[in-house]
Amino acid sequence: MTRYDLKRRLIALAGVAVGVAAVLAVLSATGSFGRERGIEPARLLAPPPAGGTVEFQVGPRIGQYAPDFVASRLADGTPVRLSSFRGRPVYLNFWASWCDPCRDELPDIADLMRAHPDLVVIGINRGDRSETARRFLESIDLGDGRRGMRFTEAVADPQDTLFNAYQGLGMPLSIFLDASGRVVAVHNGRASREQMEEYYRRAATGTLP
Repeated sequence: MTRYDLKRRLIALAGVAVGVAAVLAVLSATGSFGRERGIEPARLLAPPPAGGTVEFQVGPRIGQYAPDFVASRLADGTPVRLSSFRGRPVYLNFWASWCDPCRDELPDIADLMRAHPDLVVIGINRGDRSETARRFLESIDLGDGRRGMRFTEAVADPQDTLFNAYQGLGMPLSIFLDASGRVVAVHNGRASREQMEEYYRRAATGTLP
């Protein structure tokens, strides 16, 4: 290889490197890098309320209205809007396939849903590919021969937009809203069946602690 040929090859490689860098920059700026086809990042429709004065507070303050959002269904990528469930008590449950306490509490959530058909439970998945998340839910043993967790809505939060807006810290994270969209309970970590029942009572009656 002559010096001239080597120079041309180096120039060509440099051009390719610049092109790749430009593409990666565009993907990063638009949030498309690593995005799963058909699953859009969750979007807040209003800025989250200001946090409390306590350092490291988890979740929005009790009595505040939960920030509205749109998120993609895990099943087909179609949008789900939180405010479309106004008029009913709502339970937001942040979970992931890699979270053992999340798996442990799902049978209790299923029992809560069976006991209270008016309750809307939105399962918000953090970061799993949609197929991984769906298989995880299908694998859940609910007891009494029942298998497969069915949230009212199961949605994706691939970039932690909602988890951060709702001031998440650990997993799972449970937030209960009354029929007007007001936060009545925040629970970080696994909630017991008895605690869920109390949080549901607050959400159904609009009672603050």
